[in-house]
Amino acid sequence: SVPDALPLDGDRPLGLSWSQANSPGKLAAATAAVLSERGQTITLAQRPDHAWSIAESIAGGREPVTEAGDDLRAVREVVAEEFGADFPLVRLLSKGIGVHHRGLPEEIRTLTEFLMESGELAHLVSTTTIAQGGNFPVANVVLASHQFPYGVDIPAPDFWNLAGRAGRVEQGEVGLIALAAPDAERADVLRTFVARQIADLNSTLIEMVRAALSAYGHLDLHLLAHQPEWSAFVQYLAHTYRQIGDHEEFAEEAEQILRGTLGFQDLRRTHSGWAAELTRSVREYAERLSGKALGLVDSTGFSWESVSATLGRLRESRIDRAIWEAPLFQGDREPLSKLIGVMLQVPELRDNLHEITEEHEGRTSDYIARVIQDWVGGASVPQLAADHFKRTGESDLKAITRCCQRLFGGMTPTVSWGLSALQSLTFGGDFATLPAPTQRELRNVPSYAFYGVRSEDAIAMRLAGVPRSAAARMAVALTPDGDRGGDRAGDGEHTGSAQARIRTRLAALPESGWQTALGAKGAAYRKVWQILDGVQ
Repeated sequence: SVPDALPLDGDRPLGLSWSQANSPGKLAAATAAVLSERGQTITLAQRPDHAWSIAESIAGGREPVTEAGDDLRAVREVVAEEFGADFPLVRLLSKGIGVHHRGLPEEIRTLTEFLMESGELAHLVSTTTIAQGGNFPVANVVLASHQFPYGVDIPAPDFWNLAGRAGRVEQGEVGLIALAAPDAERADVLRTFVARQIADLNSTLIEMVRAALSAYGHLDLHLLAHQPEWSAFVQYLAHTYRQIGDHEEFAEEAEQILRGTLGFQDLRRTHSGWAAELTRSVREYAERLSGKALGLVDSTGFSWESVSATLGRLRESRIDRAIWEAPLFQGDREPLSKLIGVMLQVPELRDNLHEITEEHEGRTSDYIARVIQDWVGGASVPQLAADHFKRTGESDLKAITRCCQRLFGGMTPTVSWGLSALQSLTFGGDFATLPAPTQRELRNVPSYAFYGVRSEDAIAMRLAGVPRSAAARMAVALTPDGDRGGDRAGDGEHTGSAQARIRTRLAALPESGWQTALGAKGAAYRKVWQILDGVQ
């Protein structure tokens, strides 16, 4: 039971009249404002733009935090440095409100989770990204929506994971989960949604087999390999085939191998015919694997079908190891654009970039190359948003949100993966014969694309938890003149040992050292680094 009444009627929370609050977003903001008197509150929004709107509504009824802690002040300063003093999150943080969604960099989301967990924020307005975030309890969870964008209901496990944050044993307060229903019809929909029980986890394998048999009547794995779930499955088979090393032994033990996959026992018990068809298709697929260079499957993360097709495209495009001698991230974009053009034909990579390919059909590879070159060259997120993602007439905030969604959600991880895979395919088994400095620089290329820096020492800073905008300057500060690369893993030294040494040096660097390297914001960056690297 809840010990006290929680009135919304008559109190006009946030100064809203009933007509103004007659929408899920406004009603959720008003409810969150009332419930916040009980403790910290998470409000769930359907989309990033809804999250900003709800956060602004909540902020309208709150005064700035009078005694902000060092951590909150530091995060605000770094956000202002990264995005500009006018970025909405700067003002929201000053009122104890955080925002968490895919349209913000992962570092900002991590810092927001930390501030919520440490009690420095009263409100967190989020999309469902928070369902996979830190494991911190709050007093209240308010849902402005029970759906993802495009009207898809939040899966029951995600809902209960989120709802489970409200209240914990020995926390004191009873946890409350509120769903915003401006009318009786919506209330009925929400009651039905909450009443659903978490269904038994259906094996992914069973659903894959069912869908394939329904569509084709039989299983032909090499034709299914372009689908992401089947690509992962045939990669598993190729890896196992390679480990066994004998074709006949693999074929004889096909069913035993399948028992190591999630769901095969259920498949055999509930659909014995399907299980037999899967076993037959695996034996047939083994015939195709015989004699193939399966090491390339492991080194690329592609199915053999994708490996084979990509090798052919590299030959057709006359792409060989010479392309890696070009400065991919500055000057002429053609080499990088050619590599990205090949990536866009690989099923395992292409699907991760579908939003970008839809928007830039016909010039996608050059567009991605331009963005990645600017990213590695040090352009800030607001600058990237203005130059590459902003649409006519829209706000800077919308452009930044789209930039983060595209850049961090698909572009940088996919291009990084693709560069690493194409290196494996162009060098093959000759990679290990290259001089050590050449090997090291080649291995850095995917990391440059992922971390958005252009030196090995800056990669080391990023791996140690230093924010991107400070990484290059901190690399210079920690690397004595004439000792460039001194903090990287040398011959015979484990990368983890080098990273431990870098972290030790960063921790030992006094605040004045950070300020010397970064200027007036040095102290704030030092505090943020401590949060991101778990020092405090």
